Amino acid sequence: MKYYPITVVYIVAIAVSVICLLCFGPIEYNDTSSYLEAWENWKQGELDTFRTPLYPAFLGLCHSLFGNIWTWVAIVLQYALFFLSVSVFHKMALMLLKHKTALITTAFYAIYPTFNTWSNLLLTESIGLSLCVFFIYVCLRIIIEGSTKFAFLMTFLLVLLLALRPSSVSLLIPAGLTSIVLIFHKEKRIAGIASLAGVVLCSLLLIGYSSKVKEKTGIFSPSIVSATNDFTIARMYGYLSPDAVEDSHKSEVLKDNYAKYGQELADGPIFYDAFGDLVNEFSVADMKHAVDNSIKQNPVSWLMALIKRTYFAFLQPATRSYTSDLFRVHLLFPINIGIIFMLLLIYSALIVILLVKGRFPATGCFISLLSLCVIGTSIVGAQSEYSRLILPAIPCVLIIIAQLCQMVTLIPDIKNRWTEFLS
Repeated sequence: MKYYPITVVYIVAIAVSVICLLCFGPIEYNDTSSYLEAWENWKQGELDTFRTPLYPAFLGLCHSLFGNIWTWVAIVLQYALFFLSVSVFHKMALMLLKHKTALITTAFYAIYPTFNTWSNLLLTESIGLSLCVFFIYVCLRIIIEGSTKFAFLMTFLLVLLLALRPSSVSLLIPAGLTSIVLIFHKEKRIAGIASLAGVVLCSLLLIGYSSKVKEKTGIFSPSIVSATNDFTIARMYGYLSPDAVEDSHKSEVLKDNYAKYGQELADGPIFYDAFGDLVNEFSVADMKHAVDNSIKQNPVSWLMALIKRTYFAFLQPATRSYTSDLFRVHLLFPINIGIIFMLLLIYSALIVILLVKGRFPATGCFISLLSLCVIGTSIVGAQSEYSRLILPAIPCVLIIIAQLCQMVTLIPDIKNRWTEFLS
């Protein structure tokens, strides 16, 4: 019987996951109940403007079909999807890395607790991470092989990801640009057209969905989470201006809020008291208008807040688990988001050098762009919890780190051979 090292990785990954299942079980987080509430709205044929439909349907069906054990069923299914993503991740790694490096990188993805323990939580992160692995793999097959079949699969996965998390809109950028580039490649033109058509279709569906949300809330967005996040950030960093609020009563409410709680607010009990007072007065449309007007009035304050938020985000660990006793497991892999971003810039600089030299490393461009889009969207659009929000980019980040490590091992021959890892 032939020995396959990857089989050992699968066995260990299953063993670690079973231990996590038995030790931690299902973990309901702050957002869990909101998905079940959204499911009740969807069941009645009503559009839920807070949660997009996929995860509420997943949890709701588990709850309806399996009664008291529904949470266990949900996390077992999440782990099953994660196991499938491990196999797909290995195939993806073999496309871009040497065999041994691909094995090590897959082992890290499969066994390191940050990734598999997300499946214990009743949140979108586990399914989002697994679906993103499938999405990246399919896109790479399109880029490398020009497969039309995978272009249709990419469209299906994009629809699922957009229905799972509104932030998945950032994936349209690398998918769309890659599709346009493929159209100019004679052998892959049909696949490029098919994948671009898929991106356009997903964009139209998103626009239609956002229009329905606007009918109910007054804001054009797939979820009102974006407006509440922007409002939260503006209040936290003190650039939400009472003068930007057109309604005189609400303007006075905001002035009183600043007088009572102060200018900038750290995330904590005081912040939630301050924000709670405002939520009682401001509708979602009010929040949107107040933030937009505040930024127009004082763009410098907004920019300074973004720089400060980026700095805080860069200090956060790049890998982190919300599973209680493993909350600090990231110390095993002490790389923060700032280091990840620096590595991405180095990687992107190498790609630019290749472009200047007349080479076009399509796979490298795609995984770099996807990583930057996801991380950038997470920092710009969220007030905290960046380690959680950048998870969809982690598969690409792991591949990029592995490629950079391979380049280092090639010294002093790096000058002639580093291009093979980016092309």
